[in-house]
Amino acid sequence: MSKTLMPNAANILAQQFEEESESWKPSGELRLCWMLEDFIRLGLRQFHAIRAEDEAWSSRVQAGNVKFSPEIARHVRGRYEWWEKPCAGVLACIEAIERDTNWTIDGANEFRTARLFVRAILATPIDEVIGAMERVALGQFEML
Repeated sequence: MSKTLMPNAANILAQQFEEESESWKPSGELRLCWMLEDFIRLGLRQFHAIRAEDEAWSSRVQAGNVKFSPEIARHVRGRYEWWEKPCAGVLACIEAIERDTNWTIDGANEFRTARLFVRAILATPIDEVIGAMERVALGQFEML
């Protein structure tokens, strides 16, 4: 093979590869969708970590292995509040993409469910939760 033919063939193959790889690149909207899905996955991992911490501590308190701590209750509550802060914006992005593109966002339904769960937790003021737990510890409660 001649030396002049090799560089030309390589250039042709490189150009063809570049043209074909352009067709593999996602559109701006698709990239935005993938970035949102990555953000949702991260948010759900954080939600599950907070839930696991809350459930483990609650189980130990209910089993009598540790005493209820208002400081820990406030800490866990703060983590839920922190997690919930960006949710409205994330949900607005999900709804806009789903509406404007007709795409389904992976994790969107689980994210919506997680947000509803957190909002239900946050609906009860922390001072009421602490007061109720302190009354339970003192035996000041009625069986239903």
